[in-house]
Amino acid sequence: MAGGTPSHVPEEDPKAPPSEEAIRPVRAMTLQDHAREIVFNYVVAQLEKTNSEIRFDPGDVLVTWFAYVLGNWKAMVTTNLPDGMYYEVTHNALRKATFLDAYKKCDDVSYPDTGLEFM
Repeated sequence: MAGGTPSHVPEEDPKAPPSEEAIRPVRAMTLQDHAREIVFNYVVAQLEKTNSEIRFDPGDVLVTWFAYVLGNWKAMVTTNLPDGMYYEVTHNALRKATFLDAYKKCDDVSYPDTGLEFM
């Protein structure tokens, strides 16, 4: 063809594994789903002990922050319950284990940056 443009571009092999770029968003979402599931199950167990009349669904669990580095990952997770709780879900790839830390928010204090110089 004129201009050196090939007349046929070969299709990708359907049996070939997807590229890392193609699967990264899916993998990250799967890990976030796992973090939400861990928090959901924890909160349901706590509600069964304290107040089983509260309606709580998996959609009520939200990931507010997520990071994935070298096989390890961490998610900051909250719920729409008015209990002031937030959760840190951490996966340690070396230990092949995921940990849940539950925190109660006590204060939200703001400190102005007056007089400070940032680079």
